[in-house]
Amino acid sequence: MHINENFTGILLVGGMSRRYGSPKAFAQYKGQAYYEIAYEILLTVCPRVMIVTREELLPKFPNHLEVLVDLPSVKGKGPLAGIYSVMSHVDSEYYVVMPCDLPLMTVKVMNYLIAQHRSKVTVATMNEQIQPLVSVWDSEMKPQISKSLQNNQLSMKETFNKTLVNFVSVDHLHSNRPVFMNINTQDQERELRKWTQSSMHSEDL
Repeated sequence: MHINENFTGILLVGGMSRRYGSPKAFAQYKGQAYYEIAYEILLTVCPRVMIVTREELLPKFPNHLEVLVDLPSVKGKGPLAGIYSVMSHVDSEYYVVMPCDLPLMTVKVMNYLIAQHRSKVTVATMNEQIQPLVSVWDSEMKPQISKSLQNNQLSMKETFNKTLVNFVSVDHLHSNRPVFMNINTQDQERELRKWTQSSMHSEDL
């Protein structure tokens, strides 16, 4: 698989997981923690992957991984804060963003998103629904993100409204695989396991 040398992966593991009941990044799917699945996908398409998380979760990660927390000035301000903190820590031309709670995501989707990157930000869509946490960002977006954070405009979609965004449909890549099945609750995790048990097809991931 092609590694994109000018791209750095950003794995967002900063959510509070209140509805799930425990840090969902460490929940297991097919013997792997959710964050490990996401990390391996990003590492397949980027030479370097940074995990951004909360301070209390730092001890849970193996020492060989590059893990950081939000900068003090933006601490607790959501995904934009995580993206900005990595941009401030790692100098890269582009950043590939992915959350930790999409265990059915695939390398195919992330490679396609990178290949379609033409604007300041490229964002995946599925069934006409925007998936802002699966996206590619130019380093030039750092000042705009900083301004949004300073103004407490923390919605990623609000940031998209202020720049040139390429919304890329990935519907055709996986017709039967719900790659954006987001696991926020135990009920959603049960749905994930139901899908896994009922799925008899195989796909090129």
